[in-house]
Amino acid sequence: MKYFLLFLLLTILSTGCHELDMSLDPPPPPRHSLDIDGDVQLRGTVSRVGLTNEINTQIWAVNMGADTARIETGVCAFNLLAYNSRKENRKLVWYNRMPENYVCFDELLNYNLPSSDSLLLDDQIYISGDNWYWDLPESNLHFELEAVNEKGQITQTDTKSSVIK
Repeated sequence: MKYFLLFLLLTILSTGCHELDMSLDPPPPPRHSLDIDGDVQLRGTVSRVGLTNEINTQIWAVNMGADTARIETGVCAFNLLAYNSRKENRKLVWYNRMPENYVCFDELLNYNLPSSDSLLLDDQIYISGDNWYWDLPESNLHFELEAVNEKGQITQTDTKSSVIK
């Protein structure tokens, strides 16, 4: 009986440790593509409110080129990804999966961005809020934003993460 209880305890503990170490499969691509014609850099800030489920995200497009840049996208063009760390051996632990009944409308957004100018992409939805398919893990997270163009190429946004206390 002692060996059975010891075996049962070790099984439960190893299962619990495995769940803490698990990572997610990569998310599906965003619903809309992000197509940029010009030398544009994307920058973002992601702030988590304490250890709650609330996230505030902002994305800026900065035209680094000498000519006016054109951006064409939809309102659901970004995936918000959370990793357990910034460095090597990092694992995807959360992303902004939409709740079951969420509808992302097809709305075309066109922006013309003059040289050396920046623009807050505030029409992007489902990258902020507290209504997610699953809860955020209660740990330090490093957030990243990614988009996909019509050719399927991924654009990573230079993203800064913080926690608002």
